[in-house]
Amino acid sequence: MHLHEWDERYYALVAGNLGGRPLRPTLYERPVLEYDFGLWRSNHIWLHKPPLTLWRMALSIRLFGNNDIAVRLPSVLLSTAAVAITYTIGRALFTCKVGLNAAWRHATNSFLASLEAGRLSRDHVDTLFAVLIEAGMPMAILQAASPRGWRAIVAGVLTGLAVLTKYFIGLSGLVLFAAALWAIRIDGKRNAAQVIAGFVVSSLVVLPWELYIQSWYPQEATRERQYDWRYLVEVMEGHRGGMLYRFGRMARLFGAVVFIPIGFFLASLVKERSRVGVPLAVWLVVPYMLFSIVPTR
Repeated sequence: MHLHEWDERYYALVAGNLGGRPLRPTLYERPVLEYDFGLWRSNHIWLHKPPLTLWRMALSIRLFGNNDIAVRLPSVLLSTAAVAITYTIGRALFTCKVGLNAAWRHATNSFLASLEAGRLSRDHVDTLFAVLIEAGMPMAILQAASPRGWRAIVAGVLTGLAVLTKYFIGLSGLVLFAAALWAIRIDGKRNAAQVIAGFVVSSLVVLPWELYIQSWYPQEATRERQYDWRYLVEVMEGHRGGMLYRFGRMARLFGAVVFIPIGFFLASLVKERSRVGVPLAVWLVVPYMLFSIVPTR
């Protein structure tokens, strides 16, 4: 089985060990040498990433065997579904033609294809995370057009699953949900109530796992929480770069001309004072701003 070194091999190893005991994530199942529980690359109980990506990978390995196709199949299926979600968003906010154009560009994006193939670090985690965040946008659009209580619940569930995929960064899904509601339908009290409901639901999704690992693996769980917060205040694992590092990567990943359509899009929002494009602008600007502020690149 050929797997890429960062980070696919680690995910596959932990997922394979989860097949028999889904609540006991281990890297080295039976360590024969002493190990440091604080080193995620060589420890026993492995909580460096939340369980959702590993659970779906473990199920695939269980169903289709211990091979590279089984490891990557969940990400391939999710990425394919994400193309349809992109079309739905484009059609709902603009036109069918815009939706088809966006879906085509999504389907042919080499960066996303590399993620689902395990070629880039955080590969399968980021694939699942991106799909969960994107899936919340249609919920917000539909909720703004025709309020239904169950849609806020779905948005909360998706946010909770995103947290179980990439820890606290998953809360950005709720930020996008709130931005879309505010932009498309002005109703402050109702919007606030729906966002609060979504937060409560997402907490109910996440808390069982958090309480479980804190009870059964307290030192590993505490260490991972401390490790995650350090990303916000110091450079971790040598990932250095200036404030414009992420914007430079944008040109590398999506092409040097990517700033031209982005500039036209943001300028059109200001010129036309259209609220429909605000959720997309928030979706673009907020993550880049946040990740440009924190020192770890």
